Amino acid sequence: MKAYIKKTDDISLYEQAKCGFVKMGYEIVYYDCITQPVEDDCVVVGFISDIWNVAILMGFNEIKQLDYPDELKSYLKRDIKKIRVQDLPEKYPYFIKPTMIKSFTGRVVKEFRDLIGIQDIELYFTETILDVVSEYRCFILNGEVLGVKHYKGNPYCCLNEEIVIEMIKNYTSRPNAFSMDLGITRTGETVLIECNNGYSSGNYGLSDILYANFLKQGWIDIAVKS
Repeated sequence: MKAYIKKTDDISLYEQAKCGFVKMGYEIVYYDCITQPVEDDCVVVGFISDIWNVAILMGFNEIKQLDYPDELKSYLKRDIKKIRVQDLPEKYPYFIKPTMIKSFTGRVVKEFRDLIGIQDIELYFTETILDVVSEYRCFILNGEVLGVKHYKGNPYCCLNEEIVIEMIKNYTSRPNAFSMDLGITRTGETVLIECNNGYSSGNYGLSDILYANFLKQGWIDIAVKS
């Protein structure tokens, strides 16, 4: 069994994944770019674009980003729609992020210059800017919480456990491995920021074997040939 891990200048990016796969008995193969189909029993670890390229080589079904699942719209606490860059309003502020491969990180646009360099692609758009004071990543594996890691804001603000469990239960079309980025507003409300596919969710401090197992299942979720 092999774990193909992307070469990157940031050696810490996939270090936890590498350590976990080594402990699980995988041979580690570093790559710059995969140009041929890989073995059926392997796992590929890399950026979203890397995973998509390998998926095409392998003849997998089309991969859909999770982002804002329909079953969880009520937890967003904001109306999100799709829009082209050329159709963005001139009234600020608002939030945007790309609907496809993350060519840039989601951002709050406060003035026109915040749009400089963005091509005319399809975006997610919302006029509602949540007053979030703390953010967590919740890793879900086979319907259970694998780990919860704080990554931004006030670490003393706690998620509403009942709401988190409710989200997982209501997300009936969920893959076996995915993560939810959750925020806590200034009023203490737990809200959904976005969901991420398991194959491309950053670590944020999850232990090595747990993270490797999570990525493995994320890969298995998409390794379905048409």
